[in-house]
Amino acid sequence: MANLLTRDERFQNFQSLIADLKNDGAIPAQILTRLYNGFTSEFTKAEAEIKRLHDANRILTDEMHTLRAAAIERPTTADSTSTVHLMRTGIEAGRVSEAMRIPFGVNYNNMTLITVAHARELVDTRRTEITTGLKCWIAGLEEAHENGYKAVNLANTYSRAEGHTREKIGIRKMYLHHISLIADGRLDELGWCTQANNRFQVSHLCHNGGCCNPEHLVVEESARNKDRNSCQGHAIIEYSGWGPVRYNPCRHGGELGVFRKCLLPTKHITESGNYGNEA
Repeated sequence: MANLLTRDERFQNFQSLIADLKNDGAIPAQILTRLYNGFTSEFTKAEAEIKRLHDANRILTDEMHTLRAAAIERPTTADSTSTVHLMRTGIEAGRVSEAMRIPFGVNYNNMTLITVAHARELVDTRRTEITTGLKCWIAGLEEAHENGYKAVNLANTYSRAEGHTREKIGIRKMYLHHISLIADGRLDELGWCTQANNRFQVSHLCHNGGCCNPEHLVVEESARNKDRNSCQGHAIIEYSGWGPVRYNPCRHGGELGVFRKCLLPTKHITESGNYGNEA
């Protein structure tokens, strides 16, 4: 970094220079020339510092563009927005770029036969309840998984996709929360969950496996999905006695909101006491 003088240092130098020139018996023209040369030197240093900062910013911008270009590369598919979705859930660009080289699984081709409009109809006609509090969407279907997932049989349901209306979707057990992601325009995001390495899963932020509200669903790495189980049964504590004070026990938020926190019910406390997060 250029050795730039502070404002006080420049003022002290100015006073010292005037005193020296007066003691030497310099005429006003000589004093002005010396001052001009001193200011010119300072301006030269300032210009060098500005150029250094500009070059550093350009290098950083180039690196960001390189990372972004690597993140959106997908040699195995044509056009995808899944990078945007996955980056939004907090998966670093390097791991996204690596994972994008893994092709989607066979079920993905069947999922592409479900249009957004068709998916919305499948969800809307089966959603029978919206819970209070967290606003979970609950369907009046039997549970098809130990985690409470609901499913529909689309094995003999014909596609409504243009050019494929004579094809059957062919999925015997399609989870309704997966269909909800398609209805929300997040088919590519769902496609990551079909990869053979099972690296990605759909997380229910509300911890309600029977919920199909797309706002409660995120696609993220399997380990993070499993780690969210530590928040199940806990609640956000709000104490209004001498506050308000709000305590959220979820530790999955991440910096700058990169990761989404779990959706937890709120427990309102009005009197002091020993309140935990017991069920």
